[in-house]
Amino acid sequence: MATIYWNDQITDTSVEVITLKQDDLEESQALIRENYLNGNIVVIEDFRIPIDLEIFEFNSLPQLPNYGSIPDYQYNFFKTYFKKPRKTEKVIEKIYGDSHKAVKLRKEMNLAQEYVFNILANIFDSKLIYKYEPFSRLNLDISTWRFTDTVKSGYHIDEYPGINFRAFWNLSDNPRVWGFGHKINDIIQLKIDEVVRFMKEPKNISSKGFIHFHQREFNAYLNNFLNEFPTHRAEFNKYDLWICDSLKVAHQVISGDKMAGFTYPLMNNVWKVSQEIHERLDYNKYVLKFLASHLKGKQITKKQNN
Repeated sequence: MATIYWNDQITDTSVEVITLKQDDLEESQALIRENYLNGNIVVIEDFRIPIDLEIFEFNSLPQLPNYGSIPDYQYNFFKTYFKKPRKTEKVIEKIYGDSHKAVKLRKEMNLAQEYVFNILANIFDSKLIYKYEPFSRLNLDISTWRFTDTVKSGYHIDEYPGINFRAFWNLSDNPRVWGFGHKINDIIQLKIDEVVRFMKEPKNISSKGFIHFHQREFNAYLNNFLNEFPTHRAEFNKYDLWICDSLKVAHQVISGDKMAGFTYPLMNNVWKVSQEIHERLDYNKYVLKFLASHLKGKQITKKQNN
């Protein structure tokens, strides 16, 4: 069961946490969908994927001080599998010391990713997400399996490009502890003057005077301020699955070890399937719509050369 510790001293955060049981999934699809799109965190407690869970019962590996060495222990499975197959085998065999168990582990990882994909496809729409095809060279899944002790991160919103569905699954006996609380809109509101300065930079204004920016660059800019913010705290226990849009939900990994971070890219033609979902999932539309309501009276024009 996930445990949430609310910080009573925080009044400027809007992220909510919705907790469900695995048996509630079917009847709660609309609830999950709405809260994901609203930038909240949905926790499905003790989420048992029907695979051989015992194969993950190994001690997590220690995090290495040399960041460049981390891929030997902590890796993106599919990207590594096709580009560096020997390194993938080395990672898994280092865990087990047994090539046969390494093959079995790889199979269970694929089954887990496929199972979570199907859950999300049912909640949103299978036409919205690129079809999951294990071992396909065209597979766009970019999920990450972490088998190391986690080094505490800063409070941040993710900076990756594109639009993805995200879910996280704790595989450890130890809780995975997150700091959380602010949606990207909360951050913009709290740092509106800084945001206006960012938007006034010539590179962020088109020749016709429209605001345009890259989500990775904007989130990186906002992350400069986040460590001064207090947070609430969540402890996700073994097999808890939590779903949230980490581009829009600020979070801090405080502690934990073995876990899977599932990432499934959105289809390019999502707007043809559901204009409403596209409007709410698309990062730029989501942010610009909020900015429009908070930049009234604040002049943002392209600087003219004298």
